[in-house]
Amino acid sequence: MAPHGNTPSAPAVPVADAQNRYFRRGGRLVRGRLLPSALLFGSLLGAPTVLVVLAGLFGAIDGLEILAVLCAALAALCFFGSVVAAWALIFVTTSKLDKADFALFQGNRGLAMENAQWVLAWMFRSDKRMRAFYMLALVAEQNGDFAEAAAVFTAAQASTPLMAASRHETRARALITGHLALCLAAAGDLAGARFQLQRCHAALADIGKGGGFFSFLNDDAHFGAAGLNSSLALLEPRRDPRALAALAGALLAFREGNHYAALDLVTREGSTFAYGLAPQERALLARIERESSLRMQAQDVHRTPARIAEPVAPDDPSEAWADAVFEPGRRMVVR
Repeated sequence: MAPHGNTPSAPAVPVADAQNRYFRRGGRLVRGRLLPSALLFGSLLGAPTVLVVLAGLFGAIDGLEILAVLCAALAALCFFGSVVAAWALIFVTTSKLDKADFALFQGNRGLAMENAQWVLAWMFRSDKRMRAFYMLALVAEQNGDFAEAAAVFTAAQASTPLMAASRHETRARALITGHLALCLAAAGDLAGARFQLQRCHAALADIGKGGGFFSFLNDDAHFGAAGLNSSLALLEPRRDPRALAALAGALLAFREGNHYAALDLVTREGSTFAYGLAPQERALLARIERESSLRMQAQDVHRTPARIAEPVAPDDPSEAWADAVFEPGRRMVVR
């Protein structure tokens, strides 16, 4: 399924812009989780530990027993209150991510971005942060900010939970690397796109393979918001990563000037593209098909491509997104 071409010896790492607007919320950088972790462990362990030490000191001094009891009670209250608050935060962030997902589905990228950034600002769990990064990256990709999207997808990949079940981790890896290949190809980083496409194909080859008995026991996706793997299972649940990989491969082949390989991939993967692409991606695929056909005809290479998508109206948002891919630097309006 991968187009032919030279294989890079090393990955081209996407350069994250220090002013990447998708990593900033109200002027605050939300890529790291130092503040959420400090708030959690400070209230869960730090404050109770200090209060317990004070309770011990006051208890050793005659006449201060009441202060010792008060400090011990405050330590217990702080500890159990932090546990309740942490669980409440988990359910609130899950609701925020669901709202972001629904907003993105409706085309409200501004609301999706706001909810995802809120999660990154306050959530400490890696699975929730991974899903939030993924939602932000989709917003950036749909806005036509492909370099920024690649940086955010890279952050999502780095946030993959270490204890994720094999089948969910493999699918998430295929999705992220597929999007990375598409974004890097659109941004002009062809070596990086080639490397990520190879990783995507490797992940696709692993889909369906069992992760062993431990992976079966570790799959807690059915636990809902409390489950670590549920966030991974909710990454574009209706998306076929194979169609995404094929689209990235077609775009990469076109950008490399291999129009025959691009057109051949479009033709061979017609059944995969039929149900596995979003409207704007179908518009891009139709553009790749038309442009490749025109360039091949200009080179006196005659071939009639199979039609996989109807022409899109010029003022259609999907066509505008395809324009952003073919015109680097063009930015779409966030709604």
